[in-house]
Amino acid sequence: MGPIPRRYWLFPDCVRAINKRIGTDSAAWMDGLIDKLKAQLAGKILERGISIGCGAGGKELQLIKCGIVGAFELFEISEQRVEQGKALFASFGLSHKAEFRTDDGLTALKFSERYDLVYWDSALHHMDDTRHSIELSVNALKPGGYLVINEYVGPNRFQWRDEELRFMDAFRAALPDRFFSKSAGARIEATRKVVKPTIQQMIALDPSEAPDSEAILPAIYELLPDASVWLLGGAIYHIALNDVIANFQLPSDDALLKLAMLTDEAVSAAGYNHFAACIYQKPIG
Repeated sequence: MGPIPRRYWLFPDCVRAINKRIGTDSAAWMDGLIDKLKAQLAGKILERGISIGCGAGGKELQLIKCGIVGAFELFEISEQRVEQGKALFASFGLSHKAEFRTDDGLTALKFSERYDLVYWDSALHHMDDTRHSIELSVNALKPGGYLVINEYVGPNRFQWRDEELRFMDAFRAALPDRFFSKSAGARIEATRKVVKPTIQQMIALDPSEAPDSEAILPAIYELLPDASVWLLGGAIYHIALNDVIANFQLPSDDALLKLAMLTDEAVSAAGYNHFAACIYQKPIG
């Protein structure tokens, strides 16, 4: 028996609901954003891309395999993840399409008009100055190049606002005991109320976790006024369902999980978004 899935991205119903907000009915991660980018490119290949904080490069590999990107410069500080990434690309015979680097990716963005694609996925929110990182990204794009962002944009250091905490707690309060207590059938124990970490706890866990995340959306709206932006929610599926989602075990729970995603969409419409996606094309003229 494998590890118990505890996060939303491991559940097809959650991924499908997120993709639908971008316009694609698919349970494959990133399909909504990929479809939008493909439509804008109309068959064009972005020959040279850069991704900072790429991990093992699985998402970037997907962009190459589906014909969107020709090759990537991939920046990742973890030597272990770099070795995993090299092995991953080699397994598909695509080692020549990826240059893995462990130096500072932001330095590479200081070269003007160098890349056809700057790609941020779950890494921009780790930057100390997210606005400056977006400015550097635009600087590094060739005219006509694309900036693609898929990121956590919620409160800095996960300091949830009182209003969204009430939404999260209300959702948990509506679930039966079997979602929280092992004695009632839960696979993983969970608290009824969402516990907001302290800033000190967040820094101790990961000093780079969301120091300036809430500045991302304002920077996008100001610096990239012509960008396509999708607000993707997250208060419910990211936090209220955290760990609890592992206890959705019965066939009847599928409907409850879909209800959770509809609730999240309503909370998103009320202005509480932990995630957003963006596609921006740099003007040619």
